[in-house]
Amino acid sequence: AKDQQPDLKTAIIYDWGGFGNLFDHSNPTHQEHAEGEENTTERVVEYFTKEKPNFLFVHLDHVDHAGHSEGHGTPAYYESVEKADQLIGKIMAAVASSDVSDETVIIVTSDHGGVGMGHGGESLAEIEIPWIAYGKNIKQGKVLRSAINTYDTPATAAYLLGLEIPQPWI
Repeated sequence: AKDQQPDLKTAIIYDWGGFGNLFDHSNPTHQEHAEGEENTTERVVEYFTKEKPNFLFVHLDHVDHAGHSEGHGTPAYYESVEKADQLIGKIMAAVASSDVSDETVIIVTSDHGGVGMGHGGESLAEIEIPWIAYGKNIKQGKVLRSAINTYDTPATAAYLLGLEIPQPWI
């Protein structure tokens, strides 16, 4: 993105501090560690409302944390999923009330599933992830029948931004 569209305004706002080790800090035009899912959501809404970036990556950690501390599929895990739904709703409300809502696509996904308190195996519960797209040119109610992989997310985002997708990307 930086090479193809140098003026693209990109941002990352993340909850889990370790996430800061997972990306090249020279790329986003804005980056922020806003600890806690509620604080992260507030910062996302504030930043989006003011700046309206071309690309905004948001990381909420509490569902992952619940899976690893309480167990995937436990009542505490599903409570964290419900809370994520509410927080994403706040972000979507900010998008809906903006002047770029008709041009915006929101993708909600996860990096992995889980079994017990872990992940990394090959079971469907560990590798199957939610993948939801909403917004401009997204067909409402369409269910994708093919497998979705975490690698599909960056390729989809690049396509939506009008970027040439690097050949080696899956």
